[in-house]
Amino acid sequence: MSVRLQTERADRCETFGPQLKPKKASWFEFTARHTHYSKRERSSIFVGIDTNTFGVCTLLIGQILRVALHFYDVTLTAKMPQNKAYPKTLKTLGDHLRKRRLDLKLFQKDVARAIGVDTLTVCNWENNLTTPRLYLLPKICHFLGSNPLQVNPTTLGEKIKQYRIQKGLSLRKLAKELDIDPGTLARWEKYMREPKGKLRVRLDPFLVNMTG
Repeated sequence: MSVRLQTERADRCETFGPQLKPKKASWFEFTARHTHYSKRERSSIFVGIDTNTFGVCTLLIGQILRVALHFYDVTLTAKMPQNKAYPKTLKTLGDHLRKRRLDLKLFQKDVARAIGVDTLTVCNWENNLTTPRLYLLPKICHFLGSNPLQVNPTTLGEKIKQYRIQKGLSLRKLAKELDIDPGTLARWEKYMREPKGKLRVRLDPFLVNMTG
């Protein structure tokens, strides 16, 4: 090792404070004071070995790493964290809409265009500030790919009500299609009265669609 490098290695230790205890200068401090040396010379002085030995060590370390990476083909994988905008639970249509939109990587304006409403309406649905109008449910279910509010109806009234909601029909509109009084239809849905005779015959074609 040259005399100059030996002197610089000795100067790497400095004394600080009243106790006069030696303290090594940081790499940044050492580099700032010795910019006239090459990077290899500064590194060898800092670690306390000559430049030739330092060059051999770096060469060996590089070869070891290349061999290790050749025999161990490691691929690090990690599950991406879920978007914080995802709803924690799916209780409302707004929750289902938000999840479906994020899964498809769409904007609220895209959902609004697909359903036929404005962007603010979709925003209010997703934040559960308002609920969709009944006539929009068919388009919403089409966008979702299913009816999240669908249940397994057990009574005739439940079947009638589910059919009406899926079609986006109000009591008055479905009653008009059946040519009956809306109050009668409401009593059927509440299972307060069952259709009989001609009314049941009139309802049969609708029952096929309800159960189909």
